[in-house]
Amino acid sequence: MQDELRHLVRRQRRPRHEEEAKDAPTESAATSAFEVALCEHLVHADEYPGVANLVDRYLPLTMLQDARCRAVAEAALKAAQDQTPVQDLLRGSETQIEGLEAFAAGLLVSSSKVQSDEVSPEIAVQDLVLRLWQRHLMAERDRMQSELRPTPEAIQRMSQITLDLNSLKRWETGVDVIEIELADE
Repeated sequence: MQDELRHLVRRQRRPRHEEEAKDAPTESAATSAFEVALCEHLVHADEYPGVANLVDRYLPLTMLQDARCRAVAEAALKAAQDQTPVQDLLRGSETQIEGLEAFAAGLLVSSSKVQSDEVSPEIAVQDLVLRLWQRHLMAERDRMQSELRPTPEAIQRMSQITLDLNSLKRWETGVDVIEIELADE
């Protein structure tokens, strides 16, 4: 199975033709490192159930911009709920997302990066959830700032986002911001 996974990962990284190489995503268009890191943890949700609980409670999957990451996250949350291995759900997935199988295989192969003696998976996922919320709020603030004449409500919201971004630096304070944001949605 490890050989199959390596083969799929190599095939995903290597464009088949020169035309595909031109169409390959550049670093700026590449999947968010935070999203990939989150998925690296989520594929092991059966080993660390707290990881899936954190994501399910504090991170709307619509905040994941990459379709492959979103599909892996959805499968991981379902697997944690059903107490089945994520790999089984991904293998049986009817999702027609290009490169999903190879992407998931790459996540499974990279499991050694996820396990650490210094930081628990739950702490690492808390940090990733904070980063994804920061990205979300910064994008919202940037959209508001691009308006020619922001309304007083928009100016007030931008100020609140600035304060919230500061709170999102630590889980202890950031979790309150996340809960308020989720309640407002």
